[in-house]
Amino acid sequence: KITKGKKIEEFTCVNNHNEVSLEIQEAIKIALEATSKQEWEQTSTYAVDKSTETKHIVSLLLVRLLNVLSEGPLESTSVLCQKILDEKIVVWPAKVTPEVISSLEKYVSTLMDLHNNVHYHNRNHTFHVFNNANKLLDIILQYPDNNMIGADPLLAFALIFSSLIHDIGHLGKTNQQLSLEHHQLSVIYNDRNSLEQNSLSLSFSLLQEPELKPLRDVLFGNEQDTATYDSN
Repeated sequence: KITKGKKIEEFTCVNNHNEVSLEIQEAIKIALEATSKQEWEQTSTYAVDKSTETKHIVSLLLVRLLNVLSEGPLESTSVLCQKILDEKIVVWPAKVTPEVISSLEKYVSTLMDLHNNVHYHNRNHTFHVFNNANKLLDIILQYPDNNMIGADPLLAFALIFSSLIHDIGHLGKTNQQLSLEHHQLSVIYNDRNSLEQNSLSLSFSLLQEPELKPLRDVLFGNEQDTATYDSN
């Protein structure tokens, strides 16, 4: 799972990290604008190009990442964004460096490129699902007495992260069709959720790339942390 700070020394006030805070604030403003102005019917049409989609996704992922690392309560996107912009968060995760943000941008951008040019399970579909997952999360958090997510920021991050990677590399066919065609993926995964397993394999293999080490170091700690993240 995402590694959490064990001591207060691992965090620093936002005002001591102006370079980091400026980059984060830019992303937070994008997230806040998207969530405050976006209606349900806009979730599939908000972005017009890959660059805009990537910035949008990175911003919302960053909000959830900060929520986990700051060890604060699980809150909606708009509340978190406003707290960050108003500098009401007492401690700031020093782990979120410019290199981490750059790695996150590289990861998301590369993921979006891994989509095939198919009719439905394409880049636009992923963007639509990602937006809806975040929108649903925010709605759920409005009703604390009926909250299926609980109070775990890590689970919230895992929810929208899984919506991002769920159809990476999709071939535009069903698993049953791949089986009938004796497709290579069907053989590799023994006809067991071949497309879904391939999406997971592509997404997590990409995280092993050397240039993504800053992001990987923040997301994963020891083997026990990784196992917890996988289970979520």
